[in-house]
Amino acid sequence: VQHHGGATQTDFAKLNRAAVVLNEGIVLDARGDARGALAKFTECVAIGRSIKDSRTRQRVEGNALGGLGIVYSSLGQYDKAKASYEAGLAIERKIGNIQGEAGSLSNLGIVYSSLGQYDKAKASYEAALAISREIGDKQGEGRSLSCLGNVYQSLGQHDKAKASGRRFGPLSDLLARKRRTLRAVVVLSPAARAPAPAAGATPWGAPPSPCPSPPGRTNLFEEASEASQRRRDTWGHGLPCGA
Repeated sequence: VQHHGGATQTDFAKLNRAAVVLNEGIVLDARGDARGALAKFTECVAIGRSIKDSRTRQRVEGNALGGLGIVYSSLGQYDKAKASYEAGLAIERKIGNIQGEAGSLSNLGIVYSSLGQYDKAKASYEAALAISREIGDKQGEGRSLSCLGNVYQSLGQHDKAKASGRRFGPLSDLLARKRRTLRAVVVLSPAARAPAPAAGATPWGAPPSPCPSPPGRTNLFEEASEASQRRRDTWGHGLPCGA
């Protein structure tokens, strides 16, 4: 059976499974179990690549690749982290997820800094900063300014480092609040253990008209995707992203 956007009921079942696995990976990563998180994100990539509908497949794969990048970075496997972020960035650009694009660019900057490739790190942070300002994302703007300051310092561009620090100052309290919020939001939802979706539902939760929406049903993948995006947006705060 094929539904809205080319997705099938089989795709929907895989999407719900991907939501559970993605959420489990986020939780394991937050608990410091990098190896367990790595296994879950790898599984999620595989699930995504088995989905027939292209947009559904890309959204699952993009979120999982972002998680892989974070875990590989935390394990010091920077080449694998870079490959994961670059693949995720290509997907974010293809599907038009501009916030995800900024997050991937910023995390790529951290990887480049860790590898001592400061010019590439600067270019990534500057691109992320431009996007964050364009969409009014103060959290992303502050993160990019903070990391740019460290990179400028590493490049010996001390005046630029000071200027970034001045612009970052007013945003530092916001970033601290975001970090505290993140620690409280990553929880496996009871909805992740919900039964299979009713026939006729689409992978994005809203069944095609005229089918009514099942009572009490939530969009499992959207919840997991939002948690994944928060994790990618705030990962790296407090890390040496250039110095």
